[in-house]
Amino acid sequence: MDDLMQEAAALRGQRTDVPNMTLTAPKALVEVYLHQARNLPEITSVSQSDFYCVVEVTGSRQLYSSHVAQDTLHPVWNESFQVKVGQNDDQMVSISLFAERAGREDQFIGVVVVPVRRVETGPGSEEGGWYEMRGDDNGMVSGPEGVSKLELTLLHKPAEQGLQPRMGWLTKRHNMTMKWERRFFILDPYNQMLRFFASPEHAQS
Repeated sequence: MDDLMQEAAALRGQRTDVPNMTLTAPKALVEVYLHQARNLPEITSVSQSDFYCVVEVTGSRQLYSSHVAQDTLHPVWNESFQVKVGQNDDQMVSISLFAERAGREDQFIGVVVVPVRRVETGPGSEEGGWYEMRGDDNGMVSGPEGVSKLELTLLHKPAEQGLQPRMGWLTKRHNMTMKWERRFFILDPYNQMLRFFASPEHAQS
C-alpha cells in the first residue's frame, strides 16, 4: 500500500487529470456498538432463525450490515460501526433487525431509532442499554419469552478536521468478466471506504 501511495503522490505532481478532492468533514462521528439481542420472534417461514442488523443514519447514504447470527433467538454480534453525522440536529441512527431467508427476500423484524442529539447530550456523550424494538405497525415486537430488545452503546465524538483523500492505482478482478484490470481508487478517510474508477478522468465526473 505504501508503494501505491507513493505512486499516487507522483501522479498528483505530474498529472492534471487526477482529481484533487476536498472532503467536507462531518460535524461528528457516532460509534455504534451492536452487542446482542434477546427474545426475538420465531420465524415460521424458515427452518432456522438467522438474524442480522443494518445500521443507517437518516439523511445520508451510510448503511452498514452486521454478520448473520445463525439459529438463535438470542443472537450475539459484538460489532461496531462508525457513522458520520452532519449539521442537522434532527438526525437519527436506526438499527434494523432482519431475518435471513435463503432464496427469498429477507424479513424485516423491527427497528430501534436513537436521536443523535440524545447521544451528544448524554453523560460523557454516550448512550446505551437495552432498547425495545418496534415493528412495521410501530407496535412492540415480541418473542416467546417477552419483548424483543437490542443491546446497544452509542458514543458521540468530534470528527477530525482537514483529512485529505488518498488515491492511487490497484489491480482488481472485474466482477462480471473475471478479467484483471487496473483501476484508479480514492480512499474516503472518514468512512475508510474505497471508490473505484476506470480512470482518473471518470473520478472527476
